[in-house]
Amino acid sequence: MQITLAALLAALHMDAGIATADGHPLALVTVDGEWALAGPRHAQPGRIEPLIPNSLPRQIETVPAPPATAEVDTAPRCAWMSEFVL
Repeated sequence: MQITLAALLAALHMDAGIATADGHPLALVTVDGEWALAGPRHAQPGRIEPLIPNSLPRQIETVPAPPATAEVDTAPRCAWMSEFVL
């Protein structure tokens, strides 16, 4: 999954990379000029070994979750869409 995620990020012209931790691949992406883990982190990875690019930092954080949005009632933007709303 991590390799596929890195490939999808690269296909979207994002700076993506691959590292390993405890023998498992990790997808990386740059966010605001800093490398971050792109996928969810279920366990604290051990030492991170860079693969692509080979100049990755040893300490890499995860991409922060987006801020929670306030709950707002949604409504169709076009009148014809109202017939499809449940």
